[in-house]
Formats: sequence, structure tokens, C-alpha cells
Amino acid sequence: MPTSSSLSTEVQESIYEQARKFVDKLREIHGEDCEFEVEYPIIARQVSKNFKSFIDPDGSKGVETIYGFADLLVKDKDGNIHLYDFKTSETPYDRMSSTQRHGYATQLAVYAQMLRQWGIKIDDSNIHVVPIQTILKTDADGDKIQELENVNI
Repeated sequence: MPTSSSLSTEVQESIYEQARKFVDKLREIHGEDCEFEVEYPIIARQVSKNFKSFIDPDGSKGVETIYGFADLLVKDKDGNIHLYDFKTSETPYDRMSSTQRHGYATQLAVYAQMLRQWGIKIDDSNIHVVPIQTILKTDADGDKIQELENVNI
């Protein structure tokens, strides 16, 4: 993902505008007083045997630690937690392989399970993948850069 300085001003403004619309949409869905937590850390150094079998059924991955970030948690007006994870790809989400979509779903299921183990109540219906399509371009130096396009968040 490029840094903000490698994106054109036009692309930065487009991303900002679309992100603002996404936040407005979340406030409309979850209430004006909803709360946002960005990049919530998901870290587990001692993974339970049951959880290991869930994410690594045949034991081939040697999972001992889980580390990641939930992109966005939203607490709605009723206190329900909603998990949003942003996924960037050149391939539109509806044209991704079922394996890739399943991988995203598994990642979010792991995050949700970790949140539940920590006492955060989250319903499966409140887990959302937010696809963001990107396009690979070549800059003036001939280097490939990734720019966001069709950011329909």
C-alpha cells in the first residue's frame, strides 16, 4: 500500500471523501452516538488447544501466537460491537476466488473468537469485510505503485 505522499492529491481527496461517507453511513446504521475503535490489537500468546484445532486443524502451521489488528470496531447505540475489516485487492471482491474469500472470513472468525474470549460480545452477523479495489500503476521512474480505485467503502 503506498504512503499518502505517493498518492496524488486527487486520489487522497477521493479516499478522504469516500471514508467520510463511510463513517456517515456507519453513524446512520449504528446511531449518531456510536463509538469507533481503530486498529484494535488482536494478540494471543497462549492459544488454547481448542482454538489451535479451529485455526490449524492438522497442526501443520505450528500456531502458538496470533497477532493482528481488527481494522475497525464500532459500538452501536445499543452496546453491540461490529467488526469491520478492510481488504484491498486489484480483483473486485465478487470476482475473488472462494478460497480467498474464505480466508478473509476465517481471519475475521478468529478475530471475533479472540474478542469473545476477552469478554467482548460480538454476534456473527456483526462481522463485515469491506472490500476496496486497487489498481496497479507504473510511476514516472518505472516503479509499480498501488493506487486505490473504486473505493466503495
